[in-house]
Amino acid sequence: LRAIRCYEKAGFEKQGTVTTPDGPAVYMVQTRQAFERTRSDA
Repeated sequence: LRAIRCYEKAGFEKQGTVTTPDGPAVYMVQTRQAFERTRSDA
């Protein structure tokens, strides 16, 4: 859960859950706008 929060702070957004051989995983994406927004906050 800490890693998910860290990715959210970096501008990633949850898009859903995917099934992997190791079990379910959260699928997250980051748009260019979200990336630039987080970079301008630093």
